[in-house]
Amino acid sequence: MGISLNPKQLEAVEYRDTPLLVVAGAGSGKTRVLTAKIAWLIEKLSYSPYHILAVTFTNKAAGEMVGRVRDLVGPLSEGVTAGTFHSFCARLLRRHGAMIGFDQDYSIYDAADQRTLIRRVLKELELPETTFSPGMVHSRISRAKNEMAGENEADWFGDSYVDNGVRRAFESYQRALRERNAMDFDDLLVNSVRLLTGDADVLQHYQERFRYILVDEYQDTNKPQYHLVKLLSGHHRGLCAVGDPDQSIYSWRGADIRNILDFERDYPNAKVVILDQNYRSTQNILTSASRLIANNSSRHEKELWSDLGDGDPVRELVFLNDEEEARGIVRIIQAKRRKERRKLRDTVLLYRTNGQSRALEYALRSAGLLYTIVGGLKFYERAEIKDALAYLRYLVNPRDTVSLVRALASPRRGIGKVTIERILDSLARWEGEPGEGLAEAAEEVGRGGAALKAFSDTITLFRSRIREPGVASLTRDLLDDVDYFETLRAEGTIEAETKLENLGELLSGMEEYTRRWGDEADLPGFLEDVSLLTDIDEWEDEGEAVTLMTLHSAKGLEFPIVFITGMEEEFCPLLREADDADALEEERRLCYVGMTRAMEELYLTRARRRRRWGSVLDRLPSRFLGELPADILESVDQMRLVTGSVGSGRSRGAVARHDRSEASDIMPDYEGEDQSADGMYQPGQDVEHPTLGNGRILEVTGHGENTRLIVAFTEAGTRRLMARYAKLRVL
Repeated sequence: MGISLNPKQLEAVEYRDTPLLVVAGAGSGKTRVLTAKIAWLIEKLSYSPYHILAVTFTNKAAGEMVGRVRDLVGPLSEGVTAGTFHSFCARLLRRHGAMIGFDQDYSIYDAADQRTLIRRVLKELELPETTFSPGMVHSRISRAKNEMAGENEADWFGDSYVDNGVRRAFESYQRALRERNAMDFDDLLVNSVRLLTGDADVLQHYQERFRYILVDEYQDTNKPQYHLVKLLSGHHRGLCAVGDPDQSIYSWRGADIRNILDFERDYPNAKVVILDQNYRSTQNILTSASRLIANNSSRHEKELWSDLGDGDPVRELVFLNDEEEARGIVRIIQAKRRKERRKLRDTVLLYRTNGQSRALEYALRSAGLLYTIVGGLKFYERAEIKDALAYLRYLVNPRDTVSLVRALASPRRGIGKVTIERILDSLARWEGEPGEGLAEAAEEVGRGGAALKAFSDTITLFRSRIREPGVASLTRDLLDDVDYFETLRAEGTIEAETKLENLGELLSGMEEYTRRWGDEADLPGFLEDVSLLTDIDEWEDEGEAVTLMTLHSAKGLEFPIVFITGMEEEFCPLLREADDADALEEERRLCYVGMTRAMEELYLTRARRRRRWGSVLDRLPSRFLGELPADILESVDQMRLVTGSVGSGRSRGAVARHDRSEASDIMPDYEGEDQSADGMYQPGQDVEHPTLGNGRILEVTGHGENTRLIVAFTEAGTRRLMARYAKLRVL
């Protein structure tokens, strides 16, 4: 076939007698096995491509698989059916949907369409959005469908007021979809199962057609997907499922790890082949990851190994706080660029929650390093952060109608588009003080006037505080007053919890801003600081950037250098009071996935203290750190480097110790870095800023770490800067 395989890979490719489960460890070449098996079926066993179905979780993966098969067997590969579960089901229902009441030209509603329809349903049922937010209702309906619970199954929903309301909304939502000849993404799966179980002829046709089925990422299948595979493979029993229980991290969106763990129960004569040779990482990384995941009980036993050598030890870095953690990571990245000629793209920074990116982004920008966010928005581009900043910008600038419109829309307060147009028209005609125009508009707009008057009163109340130094407390009080926090709490979804975490991180950033600027800190200054932080128009991106992403987004990727940040209790693992042992095991799997992304170097970083919701909290090290092998884990405590004591920053267990020169390699340039700006800058000096360009220093105040500058830039105007963060170059 023109492809080299190790003995276990070859065994998986050539096995044909009964259903096959390939337990493919991280980096063990599962895509190679799937590709080779399809080629082997066609070339060696003379399977027609028409009789082969390959199911993946992304269309990109399906396309790559088909391309690789084409490279192996040429035109013989034409006709293989490959795609996602959803794309397969969509084609199935286009052809046979009439049998369950849908025309072939049915619509598929995306997430935005679904929420719009749910909002309409809630209005018709007179269910208040304060209790039944569209996000919460949508989330619960989706979970019900993933469990294949019909809208009339009262036992699934319970009998509380909220449960009864959601069940009514579920019934009305499904009725509304049918009236519109539409399905949502969950319906594509559920309705395909309904079709195949309800029509024996259709089921027989597809069982005869697909004589061999290959399923990638089987550990991520949900209940409807499990039933689809079982139904389609029920006749010929030609089935190859590939996956890894140790990488099952999507239970929150319906994935059921029992599908892969119970494969041998579901298919009693099944063959299991375990791929344990890793082609990605050095042995020390694999040994650490294997020792961690061995603490889980829901798994297939395996020990990953590599012939790439032991490599560097895994390193735990302990910092005083989250800001120092971010700056310490950036120092290492800079040192590796300088001493080892590493590219920025060699490094990825992983975190458990999106809000953790704020400090990392700030440190990277302050150092003039390009970065990119994968699988999410940059911190200040997230909707909830933009909402909060819209309130603040309108407080400072009552002429900013763009921010006004955004603030009026979040949370919803019964002010629609027509009323918005009337408000803007009234403000355009207002000739008095800008800050008083909104109250006048409230008298003119009619419907929505009461809500606008309440909003105007709130803005007037808080506008008096914009020059006060407590930016975080002002923001917290304002968002409390307009029920922004309460609206998210009432939604009760994972997305809403993430938004609350991000808002908490915004408040922490405000506290950091206040610490930097002291008595000069105020809301206008903070907004100016944020404006500078998020303006990247002048950057020249040469395709060279540090990557930032959540642990969930990292699955399937690999990088030479990996930092897993925030290795602390309440972050990694991220657990809630109601969570159980299964939730802890999934958090451990998530950490394992992050660790196995590393090819050459793995850093696990944590802070002794972290600012959350404006308060400085002591942090406990992640329990996962205590589960790693001490003999190949180096621990460097930044505070001990400063005081001259190098070694473990943890009180439990023994770790490898090293002398100061070795520690300096791990935490480069710490002691030699000049943290003082005394005498470095003088009024009248011409300087260059990495993003603002050339300028001239007008004023220098303070000393040491608190040295502040006022700089007149040629194009960016006059800016206030902290010397230690500004990265100015004297010309």
